[in-house]
Amino acid sequence: MTDSINVPWSKFLPTALKLPYSAYTHRHKIQRLWTQLHLKVGNPNTRIAILGRSGVGKSLLHSQMRDLVNNSFQIPRLSTDVERSTVTIANWARIVSVVPGQAVQQRSQWLHEIFHSHSALEGVIHVVDFGFNVPRNKRVIEKHIKDGALDTLEKWRQHNLEIELADFRKTCDLIIASHHRCNRPHWLTIAVNKCDLFWDNIDKSQKYYEPLGRSSPFTQIVRKLIHELGRKNLQVRVCPVSSFNEEFTWNNETTKSLLTRTRDRQAMFRHFMRTIASACEASDRRPGVK
Repeated sequence: MTDSINVPWSKFLPTALKLPYSAYTHRHKIQRLWTQLHLKVGNPNTRIAILGRSGVGKSLLHSQMRDLVNNSFQIPRLSTDVERSTVTIANWARIVSVVPGQAVQQRSQWLHEIFHSHSALEGVIHVVDFGFNVPRNKRVIEKHIKDGALDTLEKWRQHNLEIELADFRKTCDLIIASHHRCNRPHWLTIAVNKCDLFWDNIDKSQKYYEPLGRSSPFTQIVRKLIHELGRKNLQVRVCPVSSFNEEFTWNNETTKSLLTRTRDRQAMFRHFMRTIASACEASDRRPGVK
């Protein structure tokens, strides 16, 4: 056993706490180690929450942010628990939490924990998909098609957009309640995923989601949120992303991916990450934010 009397106190602590003994140029690595330590010991203080309904691609986007998506990557299964990781954004490591979109019993508890108990929450990424969402349960798909009301791809898309609106309203309600309590989060980024499926209508989708564009059911909710909290208190951005190329089929109608070049998806993702980094940097400059 080591004699604790002869060991400097600094040796009792993790490497990440030895800032006075380390070169200042290593501060980013130190902070990353410290953040990873918090994650491992079960003390995660979420900085960024990824929300959205089931099947929009939250886990895929999260994997892309962690640089895990490559040629051998496989689409993850349906998430039933919160995914947490450390992601380096704007030179600093942040704990990112992905909340499953399906109506599991613990979802309300997870959301309450992130928006009420995690004091460092700075941003929310809400993922949408312009209605290109398919249930993973084949029986549910067959029931919707058999009923006849949702037997075409466009009818199914419109149905999904209605569900998407309801889900986004819940996210906005959480943000508003959190802001009234602790002035957080500082930013919201709407990630419009699967845009490779509707790249021929990308302008239409931008007008639907972009709050500065024409009025739509979605932008009305965004504008109401901004009006409630103020632009200076909540920065809202919208970014197109395509985490994974995959065709979309509904009742034998198929929409193929229109962005087959990897560099196109990478360019969009770089823009998305620059947007997130800019939001994080602005958050770091706020008074009282560490």
